[in-house]
Amino acid sequence: MRKGIIIISLLIIVSRLYGTEFTQRDRDRLIRVEAKIEQMEKRIVELREDMNKRFEQMMSFLWILTGIFVAITGITIGFAFWDRKTMVKRAKDEAIKGMKEDGTLKALIEVLKEYAKENKKLAKILHEFRIL
Repeated sequence: MRKGIIIISLLIIVSRLYGTEFTQRDRDRLIRVEAKIEQMEKRIVELREDMNKRFEQMMSFLWILTGIFVAITGITIGFAFWDRKTMVKRAKDEAIKGMKEDGTLKALIEVLKEYAKENKKLAKILHEFRIL
């Protein structure tokens, strides 16, 4: 709207400078120019609204992608901790089972008990763990 007023003002000033009259034809031409300017302004508003909608869709999509990435990362870290815990437990159980089968565990405890007779510190430690 402001542009139309500015154009009309400029045409009036130019027509006064050159001494020509502002005719009906000039007035009709100005009306057509104003109508086209209004159409262009409406189209610009529509384009801005479409652009805002698209931007909101894009931001929603980015939030969804971020959520998926965080979920996958959390699940992966959780699986790694769980797997490590179960592997350590299984390895410990297998080592104890192997020592029991070989008799190594029993022999080791006997060796520690014999050495504890000479070393009071070791005897105290074994006593705390109820091995002696």
